[in-house]
Amino acid sequence: ATLDRPDFLSWLDLANIEVLKLAETKRRNFELGPLARATRLRDLFLEGHRKGIDCLAELPRLERLHLFSQPKDQPLGFVAGVRPLRVLEISLGGRETLAGLSHDTLEILKIVRIQGLCDLGPMGRFQRLKGLSVHDQIRLRSIDLAGAPLKFLSFYNCKSLAELTAFESLNALGELSIIDTALPLDALRDHSWPPSLTVLHLHGKSKKWNEATRKQLDARGLAGRGGRWFTSDLDTVE
Repeated sequence: ATLDRPDFLSWLDLANIEVLKLAETKRRNFELGPLARATRLRDLFLEGHRKGIDCLAELPRLERLHLFSQPKDQPLGFVAGVRPLRVLEISLGGRETLAGLSHDTLEILKIVRIQGLCDLGPMGRFQRLKGLSVHDQIRLRSIDLAGAPLKFLSFYNCKSLAELTAFESLNALGELSIIDTALPLDALRDHSWPPSLTVLHLHGKSKKWNEATRKQLDARGLAGRGGRWFTSDLDTVE
């Protein structure tokens, strides 16, 4: 954690690296420009480091990107230029909105514990988004799902989340998990789901309600917990 070598990456054999994790250092000052040489890199974890982050758009195979503890003044517009990207996870750090984030072919988006976040922006801007996971966002009140071809949804510890706009239009939804939100669980329990839905996990505050709901959903053939999606193996979702 005390390493102070901004040129650290220039000493690595980046051309042969496929998976790279750059954890936080005291100064968070790694120069990321040398990553442009990492032509085989497909999975990158960045914690705090952002100097020269625009170079990620030059990586021809980067499919999965984890952005941890990015400061709120760091624009996310560069993400749109990472053309091969399929899976994006943004965790910690702080910002009020993600409306400036976009990507034409992103399939999986996971958002975890971003301080102050109260707006995701319209999800329809992600025209190929299959999975959305939002955890530990206590200020988020609503999400506009209109136009997003979602198949997997997971909301956990979003205590103020009370509205999912255009939720009824998700005709291809396959798995849904809702835990500790303000969404109307009775209505979701009784909803006429499309045949594509095979996993529905609803968890309320009452043990009695949870047990009764589980029996009702079992009788309808809806499994209580998912497989790959809910084990966080996001990049294997098909």
